[in-house]
Amino acid sequence: MKITAILFIALCLFSLALNAQAEETGIVGQAYSFENGPEGWIVPNWALEKVDHVCRGIAISEHEASDGKYSIEMLSDFAGDNWQGVYMELEMDTDMIDWSDVSSIRADMYMPPFGPYGLVGKFILTVGEDWKWHESEYGMVLKPGEWITLRVDMHSTSNDWGAVDVGSMKRIIKKFGVRVESEDTAYTGPIYIDNIVIE
Repeated sequence: MKITAILFIALCLFSLALNAQAEETGIVGQAYSFENGPEGWIVPNWALEKVDHVCRGIAISEHEASDGKYSIEMLSDFAGDNWQGVYMELEMDTDMIDWSDVSSIRADMYMPPFGPYGLVGKFILTVGEDWKWHESEYGMVLKPGEWITLRVDMHSTSNDWGAVDVGSMKRIIKKFGVRVESEDTAYTGPIYIDNIVIE
């Protein structure tokens, strides 16, 4: 009887440990391919109020896709005379804010063949109880007529976020953002984002 009780308790503890591990790693493998709509991604109201934010709206599009049939189309209007950006973000659910087990994030980006060189894609993370804004240190230049993949390292030793303690930063992720920016490059037209993956 005692042995049965001990085995039962051990099994319960093992099950709890597995559940805890599943909760900790629940965000890993999360992907957004926009086959069922925007999946929570929006242009926030505060961005619409910024004079240097030049996204005229986002929509699900069939024109281009790197994964499946659909992507998100960001309509941009870069003047080319100063820094400007287009930005969308996802506010994380409370059960998906711990990114401790995340090793990288990536997203596919596309600009039509008539677009210019000079636009750069970046990731933005809003972190901690004070909702601090962090930009990836490095971006990737979009190539007209080609899909490119922006990938950023999320390991604790990563330099992709500058002089930031990534291990501490990724314990509480409030928002996950994607931005395309221009220093002095003019472009009016769509930018397509697809296959955003948290790995």
